[in-house]
Amino acid sequence: MKTLLFTALTLLALFSGVHAQSYQEIQKQKDRDRAAHWAEQGYRFDPAYMTAYSMDQKVKDIERAKFWRSKGYTFNPDYMTAYSMDQKVKDIERARFWKEKGYTFNPDYMTAYSMDQKVKDIERAKYWKERGYTFDPNYMTAYSMDQAAGAKQTAPSLASTPPTPTQPTRPLAKLPTPSYPRMTSPALEPQITVRPYYSGRVKIENELDPLDSYTARKTYGGRVRIEHDLNPLESYTVKPTWGGRTRIEHDLDPLESWTSRPTYGGRSRIEHDLDPMKSYTVKPRFGGGYTIENDFDPLDSKTVRPRFGGGYTIEDDY
Repeated sequence: MKTLLFTALTLLALFSGVHAQSYQEIQKQKDRDRAAHWAEQGYRFDPAYMTAYSMDQKVKDIERAKFWRSKGYTFNPDYMTAYSMDQKVKDIERARFWKEKGYTFNPDYMTAYSMDQKVKDIERAKYWKERGYTFDPNYMTAYSMDQAAGAKQTAPSLASTPPTPTQPTRPLAKLPTPSYPRMTSPALEPQITVRPYYSGRVKIENELDPLDSYTARKTYGGRVRIEHDLNPLESYTVKPTWGGRTRIEHDLDPLESWTSRPTYGGRSRIEHDLDPMKSYTVKPRFGGGYTIENDFDPLDSKTVRPRFGGGYTIEDDY
C-alpha cells in the first residue's frame, strides 16, 4: 500500500512539474508574441521583464494620456494609470461643475464623491436652518443633521407640565421629509418603461412618445438583440464577454460600443469603449431597483424602480 501511494504521489508531482513548466513556457511565448505585436505598433517592451498583460496596460495608459491631452489635460503615463487619469478628470470636471453652482472645491485634495457629499451637507444645513435648527456642515453630515433634528423634535420639553393619567397624551410630531426642488419639470421628462412582452421578449417604451419603442429578444450564446420597432437601422447586440463583463454593440456602427463590468457592493460600471467621458455607475437601491449615475455629471442620474406586474420604470432624477 505504501509503495502504491508513493508511486501515485511521485507521478502526481512529476505531472505537476511538467504542467507548470509547460504553462510557464506558454506564458513566456505569449509575452514574446505580445512584445512583437506592440513593436509593430511603435511600442517597445522587453518580454524578459514585462508580461503580456502589463504591456497591454501600459499601452492603455499611454493611449489614455494622449486622449486626455487632446482634451486639455496632461498626465504622465509613467506614474498614472488610465483609471487614475479618468478619476482625476472626473474630480476636476466635478469641481468646475460645482463652481458654477457657487461651491469652490480643490480637486487636488477632494474627490468628486466627497464634493457631492459636501454639497449635500451644506444644502441640508440650509434646509434645517429655515426650520429653526442650526448645524455646521463642516462637522456634521446630512445624515447626522437629520438624526439630530429628529431627536430634538421627539425629545420631551423640560418646561412642560407632565400630563395627568386622565389627560390624553398628544402624539409626537413626525419628522418632516426634506424635499428639494427638481431642476426641470417632471412633466417634460421622458419616463421609460421596461415590461415583459411575449415569448420571453421585453418591450422598452417611452411613455411620452409612442413611436419610440424597442423590443429585446434572446438570440444565441447568451446574446440579446435590442431592435427599434420602427427603425431597422437602430439595433444593438448585448453579449457576455469575460470576467462577468457584458458588451453592448451597435449592429451597424462599430465605434458605438459599451462595456458593463461589475465593481463592488453589487455595483456595476458602464463605460463607452472609445470615450472615457461617457461612463455610468449602476447602484442597487434600498427597497429594490437601481440608480444610474453619470460619473461626470451629478445631475444626470436616473432611478430604476420595480414595476407592478413585472419589469421596471426608469425616471430622471433631475
